[in-house]
Amino acid sequence: MLVSYNWLKELLDTEISVEELSEILTASGLEVEEINAYSDLSFIPSEVVTARVLSVERHPQADKLTVCTVDAGNTGSYRVVCGAPNVKAGQITAFAPVDTILTTFSGKKLELKKAVIRGVESEGMLCAEDELGLSHDHSGIMELPQDTAVGIPVKNILAKYNDYSIELSITPNRGDAISHIGAVRDLSALKKIKIKWPSVDKFSIDNRLFQFDVDIQCPELCYRYSGVSLSNVEVKESPEWLKNRLLVCGINPINCVVDVTNYVMLECGQPMHAFDIERLEGKKIIVRTAYKNEIFKTLDDREVKLAGTEIMICDEEKAVAMGGVMGGFNSMITAGTTKVFLESACFSPSGIRKTASMHGYSTDASYRFERGTDPEITVYALKRAAMLLKEIANAEISGNLTDVYPWKKPPRQVSLDFNFVNQFIGTRIAPGLVCEVLQWLDYQIINKTDERVLLEVPSYRTDVFRHVDVIEDFLRIYGFDKIAFSDQMKGPLPRGKVESFSSFNDKLSNFLVANGFYEILTPSFISSSVINEYPDQGKKSLVKTINAVNVNFDTLRNHFLFSGLEALSYNVKRSNSNLKFFEFGRIYLKTPEAYEEKDRLGVWITGDIFPENWNVRVQKADFYYLKSIINNILALSGIEKAEYKQVNTEAEWLSYVFDICYEDLIVARAGMVHPALAAKYDLKNEVYYAEFDPVVLKNINSNTRIKFKPLNRFPVILRDLSVILDERIKYDEILACLMQLKEPLLQSVGLIDYFTGEKIGEGKKSYTIRIKFQHENRTLKDDEVDEIIGKIINSLQQNLQAQIRK
Repeated sequence: MLVSYNWLKELLDTEISVEELSEILTASGLEVEEINAYSDLSFIPSEVVTARVLSVERHPQADKLTVCTVDAGNTGSYRVVCGAPNVKAGQITAFAPVDTILTTFSGKKLELKKAVIRGVESEGMLCAEDELGLSHDHSGIMELPQDTAVGIPVKNILAKYNDYSIELSITPNRGDAISHIGAVRDLSALKKIKIKWPSVDKFSIDNRLFQFDVDIQCPELCYRYSGVSLSNVEVKESPEWLKNRLLVCGINPINCVVDVTNYVMLECGQPMHAFDIERLEGKKIIVRTAYKNEIFKTLDDREVKLAGTEIMICDEEKAVAMGGVMGGFNSMITAGTTKVFLESACFSPSGIRKTASMHGYSTDASYRFERGTDPEITVYALKRAAMLLKEIANAEISGNLTDVYPWKKPPRQVSLDFNFVNQFIGTRIAPGLVCEVLQWLDYQIINKTDERVLLEVPSYRTDVFRHVDVIEDFLRIYGFDKIAFSDQMKGPLPRGKVESFSSFNDKLSNFLVANGFYEILTPSFISSSVINEYPDQGKKSLVKTINAVNVNFDTLRNHFLFSGLEALSYNVKRSNSNLKFFEFGRIYLKTPEAYEEKDRLGVWITGDIFPENWNVRVQKADFYYLKSIINNILALSGIEKAEYKQVNTEAEWLSYVFDICYEDLIVARAGMVHPALAAKYDLKNEVYYAEFDPVVLKNINSNTRIKFKPLNRFPVILRDLSVILDERIKYDEILACLMQLKEPLLQSVGLIDYFTGEKIGEGKKSYTIRIKFQHENRTLKDDEVDEIIGKIINSLQQNLQAQIRK
């Protein structure tokens, strides 16, 4: 948020450097991010120059006027008739000669002519600040420093009117600080200077030509609605001082009516809206929720299809504004507007947030309403705006101020225990000092004892509910830097070392990185259109966002696969075709009972396994390489033997799928991405994918105990066995056949060759397996091994109808 340095000073009514002001704001929690100088006094004509009053004489025909002789430097001396009470000889002031055209603070043009006033000729004017458009001040002529040279343009020496644009970083909970008065509240408490609120005491009704009733039909969304009617409004360009104030704060001036509503919003934090009364039907303002599929045309000439949850401001026939977000095209202020209805309301923050997000709007009004505005300031803001329009647009207040407040709640109260304050902060602070600081922050003391105080929270502090919130407020002003560090270190006793979930993930990450994998981080959101193409992905389990900012991110992912394919595609399109990725993250599922979040580890492989090199054979990624990675991950998790079960699925996203099981648990799923799906992501090489449940792996790892086993010092006997089998028989069935023999001397079995062809017959295939035999305590004899080999052959022949190749 941008604020004006001069504006803050005026509200605090004190002199303070921009550097000191920025330090105080930052210390109080309103961090100053940037300060930029702003200077634009071009509206003051160059003809207005500095001049010295040489003499002052009483006017012969008027007691309240004086006749002055002034020295304007190179242009000579002039005689001026002046009515200012503070004019005196020797004074340096601003002089405007005849034919100068001034723009006053109210925006009026004032052309000076040579005039005879009560019989004495006047050759110009000695100027007050309001006559030069600098401020409201008309108490007397400007008094410039005595060492100011005469005859130079006044705008060149008015350094105090140069401004600074200060950018503040406002945290989401500090909706009360999104205005100049909001920012100056902290300054007021720190400097112990009362805020100089612009007075609205002179607000008065000029006539009762227009009176609007207000009907709030959705009080849960519109807490308060205030309004007032104005007539004889001149819609014109705003005066320079007003335009400058808006520009310093990053808002472009439009016309005096719109500019005043923006000015009041920047001043006190209350968004406002102005309607052209001539374009309203009837004499009633209705606040309701939108009709489903209702079409509404906004100020920016955009037609919006409404969802039925928006807050709509309506006349007796149509909607005229999307409450708190955007005005309507059908009631906008134009150059021909003369009658205006001003709105000042307080809306539900969540309601405004949903509407703005749903329709892609982020306006100055919605930004403030989303964070919570003060319901008690709507009437003040309305009076302030009406009085400004009376001054600069010649408006007349033409009806009673309407104020409907159905959601009025009693002020929040918080009890604060002084002992808890000191315990929480870690130091000793006097209760009187705590109460003094909080009173400067507008907390009202309801009841106070030696032990505690009951406080009423200011209505604008929508973020304060608990005693710790109040303590934080106190510390912002008291100063965090005043809290001394304790010389005592206190903390819980350390518990026994147990490998954390993150440490376990780090172990797996280190293995993958060591094998050439890159860790990726992808968004948790994907497009529902991707999932809808694949019914097997469980559309019923999707968690969809209500107000998706982007249609490509309208659903929380229920699977890791597609996020990784996006990352592969992004890299392949940039000439990186050999890729090995992994990611730790979560998937999101909706069940009939609740929503679920599950941790996952995804692995993607495509292209060559190893970088191209003169002494390394090019090897394309395949399922066997993926399987080796899976087995190593399982080994790191304490799983020595896992079962690969092929899943009979017709899913269109994987060509074949294996569930990797350990005991009764599915610890992973793996397969090759279907070529049709890979082609949609422009992936020409085969893509292999595995998805693990790291929580299950971690639990297995935690229950695994590492046991020491000495190396066997006796020799190994290896035997190779070639068998011809039906092509439908899998290698796992051979392993199962051997393992069921439960031979203690059989240490391991490995596949060393695989062959198909005419030589072994149609529908057949040949496996060559290598079997390892070893005894723990002695050297084996050949006849012992031969006996076991005989059992193996018999088992294969009986169970799998195997033929032994000689």
